[in-house]
Parts: sequence; C-alpha cells; structure tokens
Amino acid sequence: RQMQCVYNVTSNFLEIGFRLYECERYKYYSEAGYDSVCDYALSELGFKKSSTRNFIRVYERFCDHDIVKNAFKSEKYEIARGNYIILQQYKNFSYSQLTELLSLSDPQIEAIAPAPEDTVKDIRSKKQEFYEAAEKWLHDSIIEAVGGKLGFKKQIYEHYQENKSVGKLATLIAEHMLKIKSSGVIFEDGRSYCRFNRSRITFFHKLYYPEDKVMRWYDIAEKVVSYINNDTFLAEQVHIDEIAEELADEMIVTAPKNDIERSDEQRPYKIELY
Repeated sequence: RQMQCVYNVTSNFLEIGFRLYECERYKYYSEAGYDSVCDYALSELGFKKSSTRNFIRVYERFCDHDIVKNAFKSEKYEIARGNYIILQQYKNFSYSQLTELLSLSDPQIEAIAPAPEDTVKDIRSKKQEFYEAAEKWLHDSIIEAVGGKLGFKKQIYEHYQENKSVGKLATLIAEHMLKIKSSGVIFEDGRSYCRFNRSRITFFHKLYYPEDKVMRWYDIAEKVVSYINNDTFLAEQVHIDEIAEELADEMIVTAPKNDIERSDEQRPYKIELY
C-alpha cells in the first residue's frame, strides 16, 4: 500500500506521512533490515531524509487527530481506519504549501493568513514579512532595554565610537543594566517581556518569539553595534507594544569609567559576556 501511495504524492501525502510515522513508531523498518525509517524510505521509496521527515511532520501537524480518535471511540471505523484526515482549515492546501508552513506556530500561521490559492512563493513572501516584523520588534526592544527610557543611548554610542570594542561595550551595557534594575526585569506585560541576569538577556513575544530569545551580553553588544553602523540606534524609536512605561520615572545612573574598566576580580559581581 505504501508503494501505491508514492505514485500519487499530491493526493496521498497525508497517508504517506501516517505510514512513515507508524513505521518509525513501531520500528517496522527493522523487520526489513534497516536501521531507521529514513534508511528504509530512501532505499524502498526513493525519499531523501528531508522528505521523509517532512512527510511525518506534515502528518503530525496537520492531521485532524481528534476526528480519528473520536471515530474510534464511537466505533465509526470507516472514518477511523484512514488515520489521515486533514484539519478542516487546511483541506485545500497542497503538500508543498503545508511543508512551507511547518516552521511557523499556529498563531504565526494565523498571523500571515495563507490562502489555498497562494503559491509557495507567496507563502515565503508572507513569512519573510513576518520575520522582518519580528526582527523590528527585537530591534526596538533591544534599544528600549539598553538605552531607551534609561537615557543611556548617547553614552553607548560615544563609548563604541571611542573604543570600537564589542567586548567593552558589552561590559558597559551589562554593568549599567545590573546597577539600575536589580530586579532583572526591563519590561513585562501579558504579551512580551525582557528579563536579564549576569550572563544573559531574554526576550519573549507571544507571537514573534513564543520560545524565549536568549542572548548573551556580547550578542546584545553585537546587535547594538550593527544598529549603530546602520544609523538606526540613535533614531527615535517607537516601541511596538508601548512597553516599559514604568521606567520613565527611574533614576538615570551611568557606570563611571573607572568602574567599567575594572577587572573581573575587582567587580562586586562577575558578568558573563559569552
């Protein structure tokens, strides 16, 4: 039956994914003398490893598992037997379109609003616009965190222009932030947050970065340098979510030069830049 499916991938991609999924789950490939489902699919079906993984992932992600499960419970075996009923909202999408959507979370797919009539190129274009929006949010958030309402932009800019050292800039930023915000929170609301400690700074956005975007202090400094070099660091920034309003009344404290140049042994705490 698996070989029959392969002859028409366009209409059978979900069944192919299901059968490969089952083959991997129950290690049927070992009965045929193979070490993995990818080895089996390459030899027997002519699928590259990436194709095998995509078939399985498309099945896992876009199959309506609840319909199948409920069909078994209600003994509607003619429905349950297939095990590969696609989710209603994707029923008119092709395998290529669904493969292109695998890298996005469900809310992100909803945000880019793909349509069945979209080409793969159209979907990639929508994804690119989404990634650019996410990068813009990160750009604004980094500037907000390290220099925005804390009045620290100019000192960061001048320090880098004078020293041209990413490492020294990372130390400046880290020490400054650790002094003025001992709580380790720069902004936090129901949609996003920025938190930090001695070794890293973490950004979260419910849509753009649903898994924490963790950056070392050196990474932050590298980003800041790139913003300085492309003339976006000192430009007026409007934060997308209008967050960090509580920092407006914070006392502005800048780290003295002699403190910035201390060795790790002389500092009251150790900062991990990398």
